[in-house]
Amino acid sequence: MSLMYKIEVKENVKICVDVHDEILHQIRLQQILSKEEMIDIFVEELEKKGFSSTDRTDIGNKKDVANKKDVANKKVANKKDISNKQSQNHEKVWIRHDEELDEIQIFDPQNMELIASINQSREEEKEITREGHGDLDFNTKTQIRKRALHLIEEDRHQLEQDLQEQVQQEITQKLQDNTEKRNADIQDVLQRTYGRALKERAKTIGQVVAQQESENDGIYELKITIEL
Repeated sequence: MSLMYKIEVKENVKICVDVHDEILHQIRLQQILSKEEMIDIFVEELEKKGFSSTDRTDIGNKKDVANKKDVANKKVANKKDISNKQSQNHEKVWIRHDEELDEIQIFDPQNMELIASINQSREEEKEITREGHGDLDFNTKTQIRKRALHLIEEDRHQLEQDLQEQVQQEITQKLQDNTEKRNADIQDVLQRTYGRALKERAKTIGQVVAQQESENDGIYELKITIEL
């Protein structure tokens, strides 16, 4: 007569996920001045918003950057280095950790892209209970226990996938929710960039005798009077 054997196995498992997502904004600068001069002004305005320059090699791939808030908090480059800035800008990116939005933002002047990214790690502990069954005429108790452990591992893998999808949805939604504020920041930097560029362009046309700036309901107005 066969002897059936049943064993119940409980395991406390740790589930860890590391999830990354990003959103890209293409920056298009009107060429009021040369392309290089426009980029120089744009990154200077980014620095006023808390961005700092760093070598491309310092940040690695974008997924790594999301955990490198120390890079985002680096000191802004000394303005005395402006004379070599145009050549240096090709080797640099500008980065900040936006604490309000809790995301990393990187501006790449080569591709004229601003990339916002979030990397989130989450860890949970779960207790999983599974049973193993078998005929002792054909199986050892160790083999039956291994079957239960195999079922626990399958459950752990499924829980990991579920948590991965949950966190992915959360950070994707967060990036989308942040878009309105992020777009407003980009438009503010563009507006200030164009204002400065127009002032510089005016100097090449004639003597600037007066200028007025105003902003109402998000509309920026600049009036420059030039004496030819």
